[in-house]
Amino acid sequence: MTVTDDDGATATDTVTVTLTNVLPKANAGVDQTVASGVTATLDGSASNDLEGLVSYSWVQSSGRR
Repeated sequence: MTVTDDDGATATDTVTVTLTNVLPKANAGVDQTVASGVTATLDGSASNDLEGLVSYSWVQSSGRR
């Protein structure tokens, strides 16, 4: 950055800015227990990412399929 005063005198300084990627937060809603064959509805609207979410993907992690 360079600044100039009313008399035309200038001063310059350099600053380094480093951006980091923060991991997204996944939130599928409250825990649910459903009987076999019953549909469970998941709500990912509380998930977020500072760069914007691109997609949702759900995988059953336990129980009968």
